[in-house]
Amino acid sequence: MRATGCSADVIRVGEIRQFYTGGATVVRVPVTVAKMLAKGRLLVGWVSAQVKVLPRKPLKCYRCLESGHVSAQCACETDRSRLCYRCGQPDHIARVCSATPHCPLCAERGKAADHKIGSQNCSPPTTRSRKAKSTAGRAPNSGPVRPVTREPVEAMETVAQ
Repeated sequence: MRATGCSADVIRVGEIRQFYTGGATVVRVPVTVAKMLAKGRLLVGWVSAQVKVLPRKPLKCYRCLESGHVSAQCACETDRSRLCYRCGQPDHIARVCSATPHCPLCAERGKAADHKIGSQNCSPPTTRSRKAKSTAGRAPNSGPVRPVTREPVEAMETVAQ
């Protein structure tokens, strides 16, 4: 990445997916690099690739499988961490699962559960963490205060056409 000045050890490239119009992959780079690359096209070998900055993924708890918090802040008593994301059965992963999709989150709430966890058809409510956030001493509308420990990373998709 000569043009951006980014070192190769901070770049993460995902698996290339093939489509009839070309291929696509997700590349994780620092935010500053993503903003520079999103302004145009990226030359990858002999191919000129289109660059799109992807929206940030929502928080996801891998303990209870609900969104809106992470497992370190989970207040749910049910541990679903060993369930398959596709069928909701324990002790295997979705990549090797060929069972019919079933969402245990929607099934618990009495909703249609004929989809995999987290799909577009999934409609469980997001839950808040159990840790109450103190607003004392903060300016109004200042938002949460987070310590910066490393440079943020942005995901982007490159599409070769």
